[in-house]
Amino acid sequence: MSTIPDEIAAVPSGARFLRADLHIHSFDASHDVKDMTMTPAAIVDTAVSEGLGLIAITDHNEISNVETALRAAEGKPVFVVPALNYPRQKGICWCIFATFFPLETSTANWILRTGEPKRPGARRLSRNV
Repeated sequence: MSTIPDEIAAVPSGARFLRADLHIHSFDASHDVKDMTMTPAAIVDTAVSEGLGLIAITDHNEISNVETALRAAEGKPVFVVPALNYPRQKGICWCIFATFFPLETSTANWILRTGEPKRPGARRLSRNV
């Protein structure tokens, strides 16, 4: 005979734990990365080989390698979070974007060009832009 706690424990919660690295810089996008092997494809492949299920490419003021990483992860057991490391005078604003394509009209590109949020009434990233 099963108890109520047993029945509750048997119901899938939908939650999963993933190994993640949400702060990765890549070559040719972050000025501080000198290792030419840190390409988006190599980062994705390393994440898969290390058993990571979630990564974010968070280059400084740059989104050029995110699209390549997203494409490199297609069909692989890793989810790439579109992100940006946006340094400001009073600290770092780390931005994660729910949508990313096309890059020309993306929120990330808008923020890089203007320092302003795209939604009317949203707060600015910084007053020092």
